[in-house]
Amino acid sequence: MGLCLGKLAKANKSSEYEKKQQEIQKQLQLSKDFSLVIGKGSQFSDQDYFYNYDNWYEKDHYKGELLFSKNLFIKLYQNYAQLQQTYSKNFIDIILESNPQAISSSNERGFSNNIMFKLRYLVRRGSNVGLIRRLIKNKFRLEWNSFEQKYEIMKTVVFEHSSSSDVRLVPTFSQHSVQQLLQVHCLNKAGESSLKRILWVIRENYPKLDYNPMIIQVCAICLIFFNEYETYLLLKTMIDDSFQKLDEKKQINQEVMKDLRWYFTTSYGDYKKNAKLFFDVACQRSSGFKEIIEFLDSKNFDYIQQFIDWTTHFFLNILRFSTVLRIWTIYLNEGIRTLYKITFGIWMTVKDQVKQMQTSDEIKEFLKTCKIDKTIEETDQLFVTAYYLKIKKINKFFREILSSQNSPQMKIIYRPRTKEKSQIITYQHFEAIWDWIPSQFKISNPTLIYSTFKDGYSFNTLYLKGAQHINSPMLLLLKTPDQQKFGVFSETMIRIGHGDNFYGTEDIFLFCLEPKEVVFMPTGTNQHYIQSTRQKITFGSGSDGPGLTINENLNGQSSVSDTFDNLPLHGNFKDKNFKIMSIELYYLSS
Repeated sequence: MGLCLGKLAKANKSSEYEKKQQEIQKQLQLSKDFSLVIGKGSQFSDQDYFYNYDNWYEKDHYKGELLFSKNLFIKLYQNYAQLQQTYSKNFIDIILESNPQAISSSNERGFSNNIMFKLRYLVRRGSNVGLIRRLIKNKFRLEWNSFEQKYEIMKTVVFEHSSSSDVRLVPTFSQHSVQQLLQVHCLNKAGESSLKRILWVIRENYPKLDYNPMIIQVCAICLIFFNEYETYLLLKTMIDDSFQKLDEKKQINQEVMKDLRWYFTTSYGDYKKNAKLFFDVACQRSSGFKEIIEFLDSKNFDYIQQFIDWTTHFFLNILRFSTVLRIWTIYLNEGIRTLYKITFGIWMTVKDQVKQMQTSDEIKEFLKTCKIDKTIEETDQLFVTAYYLKIKKINKFFREILSSQNSPQMKIIYRPRTKEKSQIITYQHFEAIWDWIPSQFKISNPTLIYSTFKDGYSFNTLYLKGAQHINSPMLLLLKTPDQQKFGVFSETMIRIGHGDNFYGTEDIFLFCLEPKEVVFMPTGTNQHYIQSTRQKITFGSGSDGPGLTINENLNGQSSVSDTFDNLPLHGNFKDKNFKIMSIELYYLSS
């Protein structure tokens, strides 16, 4: 029996050794591939090199379609062949260093502890794009394969009663729109859709994440190397780590705490206060940095806001895409301190030029157009300067100054949940309306209470259905035989009992959806919002007539009104009258 067990143990060791040898051969082959690629780097243009010799996006990429445009990527990534040649050289030695002993002592990330220590510094020097996915997957010890189904369930919950394929409104964790934040990116249409879905799932699962627009660019770059559910898992882990790292009340094992990274702040107050603390600490550590900050103060230049602008766009508004990709890889490896160091590096690089300027506006214009990373040498010098600053213990200070300062008014984004499908408009139309309605009503959902499709053409029934929800806001939708679609939102439900008097509040507007989306808000000229009798309902008034009228026969009129300064909603300036094909009345509930 003992002899059999001994043979079995030897067989297992032999099998394990063979697996290790196979892994070494793979890594050696990888190094040879790098050598071949390096040798060809100087012979071809960036496009030839990217498409023909370094097509990492096909060899070792995620399953499914690409979420970025290859043409846009190589257009943004200048000097691609030269940079990949340079960065590849950094990693050949570390791949060759892997041996049976190193592999046998490897940690959970898949590299030996010795190699992991060296990787941090190699990543700072720049990573070959083809290695980035592997480096990050080994950095984050996650259950990649088992998470896809969980993410699909999350999407089903978030996009209940609506399609997730064409998301219109998007939470940006700021007062900015996605278009303002993503001025530079290489996502294709599928990638943009994935980005929007991910942001919605984050919004639903992390309601305490109030302000951090940087998430948008971080997510957009992730989608170059990872598919949708992998990108969400990465961001989820980064947010979870940040919450744990910054929770001073939470007792965390020191070994766990050491492995955590802080990536995101959660409010505008924290974002701004942490930036101020960084500048204070950096001024204490560097006399040169203190000198430039004092100069900026003397010119009334808001360097805190400049830091917020840079990090909001993840430095794409001052540095090249290739440099930003290098920063992003370091950031995922080391956390938020990377952004502070790069900020330090930028100011120290432009210090002498900035000090020649006379006004704050002159400095702003210079920063919009300056190029400090045109060459590999300039880029490397930026990172050398950035990492001259040592801020190892700054996390401790950040945790102690978590702010209760109020955030600026953020734009509330909400996807209304509809219980029934409208016979008049699409879900995308609902999203357009919810982009227009006042903030206090955005978290409400529309419930259908009257429809000519179900309840018939009855003016009295329209009133009766509205009377059952007399204290609720309303949404009234109309469609004509010509497929014109328009309507009214009002905080006040239509009702009988006011005679010829007008009622309602300024929280009301008229709108068109088809053939063109346009909204008409109250002008303040008068307060003739709603007038309703047993013969008709009117919205607005003016010398030309009401903005919208619905009579007892369920026919309509629309004129240019003083109340809303609207165009005729049915699109006809010559004839105010129009036929109503369909009506739907909704009340809004939380």
